[in-house]
Amino acid sequence: MSNTHLIAAIGKVMAGVGFVQKAGKNEFHGYKYATEGDAINALRPHLIENGLVIVSDVLDCKGPDEYGNTTVRVAYTIMHESGESMTCHFFGCGNDKNKNGIGDKGLYKALTGANKYFLLKTFQLETGDDPERDENQAEFVAAPPKPKPTTPKPAAPTQAAQAIDIEQLITQIADELEHCNSKTEARQVWTRYQAEINSAKLQNPSREAEITALFTKAAKQLP
Repeated sequence: MSNTHLIAAIGKVMAGVGFVQKAGKNEFHGYKYATEGDAINALRPHLIENGLVIVSDVLDCKGPDEYGNTTVRVAYTIMHESGESMTCHFFGCGNDKNKNGIGDKGLYKALTGANKYFLLKTFQLETGDDPERDENQAEFVAAPPKPKPTTPKPAAPTQAAQAIDIEQLITQIADELEHCNSKTEARQVWTRYQAEINSAKLQNPSREAEITALFTKAAKQLP
């Protein structure tokens, strides 16, 4: 069956929505990001106007793994009022690990991520992010340069290094990576947390692999 009407309708939606305002905000670092709700709010009126309906079907679900990550593969079918349709598959990953263990919301975070990126990528929506660059995943996990030897100076009690809450750090990083749209954004997360990550590696060497795995996974999954 020809999808002439369906393709034309998708084109009209793309013509009607070119930019998604970022309503989500990371309170810790003070930056905004596009949420699933932002994409839905921008698209819904245009989908209805052009006779389009979208249904989803979870084809596969894996996890949670040892790091608390749950991965899903979802089939999205775009149907037009003419009877024409097409189906495409998208992946989503959600993390729900905290200091008390692994929670039960990883699946729902994964579904939210899959749905958001399906909408953004299918209808080619701009969110105002930095232009994509071809980054190697090693940029995220490369070991920091070794500091030059210096004569240690005794620190005053008020200048003592503050202990890192490793669980909070991992949860925060996982949450930010979940909302990244590209390797460039993931690299920016790595840069923002460089000091905390280095301190965490010194204070909790057994958790270094867990932190590294978050960025490695992002590098493999993000465009």
